[in-house]
Amino acid sequence: SHRSQTSQTASMGKTATAFKDIGKLCSDLLSKDYKVGKNTVEVKSKTANGVTFTPLATKSGDSISGSLATKYVFPGGVSAEATVATSGIVSSTIEATGLAKGLTVTLDCETGKTSLLASGKATLDYKQEAFTGKCSYDYCKGDAAAAVSGAYGPLTLGGSADYSVSKATMTKYAAAMQFDASDFAITTKLYVLLASRAPSPAEPLSRLMRFLRSLL
Repeated sequence: SHRSQTSQTASMGKTATAFKDIGKLCSDLLSKDYKVGKNTVEVKSKTANGVTFTPLATKSGDSISGSLATKYVFPGGVSAEATVATSGIVSSTIEATGLAKGLTVTLDCETGKTSLLASGKATLDYKQEAFTGKCSYDYCKGDAAAAVSGAYGPLTLGGSADYSVSKATMTKYAAAMQFDASDFAITTKLYVLLASRAPSPAEPLSRLMRFLRSLL
C-alpha cells in the first residue's frame, strides 16, 4: 500500500497552480518589466521591533501618486498591514496562516471616497500539492467568488465563478488550462461575463418547470 501511494505521488509531478496564477508566467514575461510611461520607486525598511515600512511613489505622465504601508507579524502566524494612499484611501489586511495546514484566512477592508467603508472582504485560501481552492465574500458589495484548480503531471486545470448575492445571479465564470513542458508552456483561458440583471419573481419557478418537463 505504501509503495503504490509513493508511485502515485511521484506521477503527479508539480504542485497545483492557483487558478488566478494560471498563465501568469507567460503574462509576466511580456509585461511585468515593461511599464510604459510609468516610473516607480519603492523602499522597504524594518525597525528593531519588527514593523516594516514600505513607501511607494509612482509617476505617470504629469501625475504623481504614492502610498505608505506598514506591516507587523504577530506570533502564531498572524500578520497585519495598513496602507495609506495619497488619494486619501486607507486599506488594511489581517492574515492568519496558523489555523490549519495549507489554509490562509484573510480579512480586507478599505475606506471609500464618499463612504466610510467601501469594501470588507473575507477570503479562505486552501492549498495542497494536488489542488487549490479559494473562496471570498465582500460584505459591502455583496459579491461572492470561488475558484479551484488541480494538477496532474504537466497539466493544470482550473475554474472559477462569481456570484452577486444582492442580485441573486451569477455574474461571471471562467475556465483555464495550462500545459508545462521543460522548455515551453501553453496556456488557454475562457472568461464569460453574464448580463447583470435582477431575476424576475417567476424565473425560479419557470426554471423548475422546464427541469420537470425534461424528466418526463
